[in-house]
Amino acid sequence: FIEYLFYPIFHFFWSFILNLKAKILFFLWNLKKREFFEISNNNQLEISNNKDFKEIADKIYQEVIQIKEKAKNKLLNTNYENELKQHIDELPKNAKKYIFNKANSELPYFISLYEDLSPNLKKSIVSFASSEKMITTASKYMKIFPMLTIIQVILNIPREGSGPRSGMLWHKDGQGFKCLDFFMNVSDVDENNGPFFYLNKKIRAGVFKSFDYTMFKSGERNKVKSEDFDIKFQNSNQNELKGEKGTGVFLDTFSTFHKGGFCKSKDRILLRFCYQSHDALCD
Repeated sequence: FIEYLFYPIFHFFWSFILNLKAKILFFLWNLKKREFFEISNNNQLEISNNKDFKEIADKIYQEVIQIKEKAKNKLLNTNYENELKQHIDELPKNAKKYIFNKANSELPYFISLYEDLSPNLKKSIVSFASSEKMITTASKYMKIFPMLTIIQVILNIPREGSGPRSGMLWHKDGQGFKCLDFFMNVSDVDENNGPFFYLNKKIRAGVFKSFDYTMFKSGERNKVKSEDFDIKFQNSNQNELKGEKGTGVFLDTFSTFHKGGFCKSKDRILLRFCYQSHDALCD
């Protein structure tokens, strides 16, 4: 019922009614032939050795290494952990707690660096994210004209005495029907600094299907432990975003399970963009 009746009906409603203006813009935008990356039938595409990706990754990396230690020291400072916990307690019950939640505030393991970048670098990042090729890639996949809703440069660090939690557990993002995320390594990534994982298997109408969740801690609701996930999906269906800086992947995070990497002994720097529709709730 979900796959062959409900999903097609909802897809039509989402495309031609809920996002009618974006659908019209999609047709107008694609009247001109433009370059784009073709997303596979698995709703994902991993890319390495791309000149443009490497160029922007190098720009970000060269600036980030100047501010990384300060950000890392902030993460390791117990005062920062206490500030996060206090901030959570002060939030109203109906507030969105994507970053400020209990799982993230205990031994904090990531921090946003984007706000501390220079205006020139921010401009370069926005130009890259909104370039014709990137926008066309998102529009071709979503079949509507996309909105660029998220730009992040994130530092992840190993924390002694901690294990995978929060975004490092298998999950799907947000509340929406269709999106396209772009994740790119800004630092070289191997098994020691937490490669990003994603399911290399398309689940038809996957946005409407999920696990029987058993985790209820703030920040871990709707998350799946690796041991439970592995029972359903073996390692052959799980890809890791490893490689030199500039290695990236396009992924529909609303319908595809994924998890952030668990840094074992080295830091990781990651760039993320998200292209969504106006009806989606950003994550």
